Amino acid sequence: MPQLRLLATTALFSVIIWMAADQLSSETADLTVTITLKSEDGSRVVLTPAADAPNKFIATVKGRQANITALREAGTRNVTITLADDILTQRKPGPINVPLQEQLAAIPSLFPGCTVLSVTPPILPAMLDRRVEVSLPVRVAPGNLEYTVAPGTDQTAVTAVILESIWSEIEQSDPHIVLEAEPILREQPEDVSLRLDVRLGTTVTTDVGTLSAESVTPRTVTLRATLRRRLASGTIQAVPIRFMVSPNVQKRFDVEYRDENPVATLRLDVVGPPEEIDKLVTGETKAFAVIQLTSPDPLTVGTYQFYKPEFTFPKGVQLSPDQVVPSFEIRLIPRVITPEGTLP
Repeated sequence: MPQLRLLATTALFSVIIWMAADQLSSETADLTVTITLKSEDGSRVVLTPAADAPNKFIATVKGRQANITALREAGTRNVTITLADDILTQRKPGPINVPLQEQLAAIPSLFPGCTVLSVTPPILPAMLDRRVEVSLPVRVAPGNLEYTVAPGTDQTAVTAVILESIWSEIEQSDPHIVLEAEPILREQPEDVSLRLDVRLGTTVTTDVGTLSAESVTPRTVTLRATLRRRLASGTIQAVPIRFMVSPNVQKRFDVEYRDENPVATLRLDVVGPPEEIDKLVTGETKAFAVIQLTSPDPLTVGTYQFYKPEFTFPKGVQLSPDQVVPSFEIRLIPRVITPEGTLP
């Protein structure tokens, strides 16, 4: 029995000595780390690495041999460092330096059982910014279309989310959202009051250029406009002249031109809806010049009077502004009636 107790005691001391030796047996290692910065969820803070920030860092750690071996076998460690808002709220947008030893040491799961002795380079240069909400006017660019009611929107302003550093640069440069009306309205019907739901872009226009907002609210606005009926021009080569004579005048008077060879047709320049002008020019639709002859004033009977024709055109068609309408000199000569009521 004494011998058995001696063996047990010896074994126990061996285990204790081995455990102590394992605890005291530590080493250091240089481990490669890649780092991503972020702010707290829901924060308006934006963190980005500086342009000259390195892609990888060397963390020198110390720990038990077993832990160091496991870390070496794991290879490069990818870590995300979350900076609390209370650290960033007092900082103005611009460059900041993030001390890496302190930040990496605060993540126990990164190097289990090890201590972070140093990081090379020791800091991560970054840029701090914030998202801000600003009100921007919406302005409609009408384009080259013609309107009877100019285009406008029910929503005259929107809320845009922009980085604070950018807003400070453009705030005094007339920032606004432009809605280009022509591409939207070009194929819409004319002479109709239009109300169209249009999705806005996120491009912000300023006096010094354009930039993109992160978001715009509301994204859809109502565009209002009425397009003026578009006109085309054309030439009708031969419009026949017709007389509209009442039966009473036709029985009692003869029509006489001062010109011995009066024209029978007119060449007319007209404007109107493109489809109607095309039909008139090709002859599919006919137009007429009409001279109205009614019972004359007794004082003018037998004397030449000037008559201008009136024109029968399809709806929306009219003479071109520079078209000269000729006058015709016409007189009405009374017919001689015999006692028997017949013409001689």
